[in-house]
Parts: sequence; structure tokens; C-alpha cells
Amino acid sequence: MIKVKLLSYTKNPEETCVAAIRQCYSEIGASEIHKNITNSLKKRLLKQVITSGHTSTLEHAGFTFAIEGISRACTHQLVRHRIASYSQQSQRYVQAGKNFKYIIPPAIKNNVRALKIFKANIQLSKKAYDNLINLGIQREDARFILTNAAESKIVVTMNVRSLFNFF
Repeated sequence: MIKVKLLSYTKNPEETCVAAIRQCYSEIGASEIHKNITNSLKKRLLKQVITSGHTSTLEHAGFTFAIEGISRACTHQLVRHRIASYSQQSQRYVQAGKNFKYIIPPAIKNNVRALKIFKANIQLSKKAYDNLINLGIQREDARFILTNAAESKIVVTMNVRSLFNFF
């Protein structure tokens, strides 16, 4: 089961972005602008930049998520798009232990014969990994035999603009 937890975020993200929006068109500094932001101004300016597509000012607010129960295959797709900052659990430094977890795709989970094949191959992969480790092979090399279904954990930080693009 995938687990997503918000770890941290920009304090007052809407006000921060509105101060940035207004700074682009103001002679006074953002610290002064920040003092005079009303709810109606926030709503109007945020709607305006989102509608117009001029969303670079949304990059001033960020959010950091902890994600667990996600496959290596999924994280590989996620991190190839550098719209965020990532810190992923390393298969080089974290040994696939006795409690080796993996993700089963729904199409396989719902097919009894496919599930049997899948689980058998997961076990073969894990056994081969353990054998390589026992032969003295370093984790950074032994990990190549592990499946993309191996469960991983990742921390993701995105600014609001990147979150819009991601969604």
C-alpha cells in the first residue's frame, strides 16, 4: 500500500506567491507588499497567474512529501523528470533484507496464474541477490539482479508550479 505524508511546506504559501507576483510590478519590496495582502487580492492574483500560464511566481512555495510503498519502476519514471528534488532509498547502501518487500501490479495481482509466476520469480531474484552477497559481492553490484518491483522509499520536494505540472 502506497503511503504519502506531507513532511514540510512553505509557511503561508499563497501569501509568499502573491508577494512574488506583486513584486514583479511594484517599486516597493516584497517585505512591504507582504504586509498588505488581503484574501480577495490573493484569490484574484493567483487565479490570474494560473489562468494566464505565467506561473513562475508559484515556484516560491514548496512542499516536501515522504512516499513509501512505491516500486523502483515507478520511482525511475518519477525521477527522470527533474521537476523536483529527490532523495531515494539506495539499493547500494541499504541491503535487501529478510523482509524484502515488493509491489505487485494490479493486473498480475488479479490473475492467479500470473501471480504465481510473479512471486516465484521475485523469490528467485531475492535468492540470487542473497547468494551474490554471501559470495562477497558488494551491494552496489548485487542490486543489479533485483527486480523493478522492489519496494522503495523516496522524499520528493516540489514547488507549486511543478506540482501543477506533475498533476
